[in-house]
Amino acid sequence: MTNDSLYVGVEGDFGTLTIGRQLMISDDQGNAKDYELADEQVAALVTEGDQVIKYVVDKGQFYGGVGAAFDENGTEQTAVDARVGVRVADLDARFYFETVSDFVTRDDDDNVIDIDDVDTYNLDLDYVMGAVELAAGYSYADFDDETA
Repeated sequence: MTNDSLYVGVEGDFGTLTIGRQLMISDDQGNAKDYELADEQVAALVTEGDQVIKYVVDKGQFYGGVGAAFDENGTEQTAVDARVGVRVADLDARFYFETVSDFVTRDDDDNVIDIDDVDTYNLDLDYVMGAVELAAGYSYADFDDETA
């Protein structure tokens, strides 16, 4: 048996604070209005973890959150992510940031790629005009010290 989420937390007027196995803030990136690009449009590298602490707050017009994942899979990889958002009339704008240290992945040929630090940025915009919804997103990743 495998469970995807196993966390504890507290919630109140201050927001929500959770600790445990859960999704990161960066998992919410992307405006999900597309059919062709799906999750390929965002640069998030770490979207979940076993040892995550996350704080999220939503005050209506302004919302945000910050999270961190520690020592994923014994690799000493850490990830920190954040979101800041604003809702004005029919516009919803969100900015995401994620930084990952000691990121290890594999390329298409199954070669190990070890990257010291990766910073990702994502901007999502959603605008509603009656029955029409317009969405745009921009994502960027900065890979430092890549070795293969």
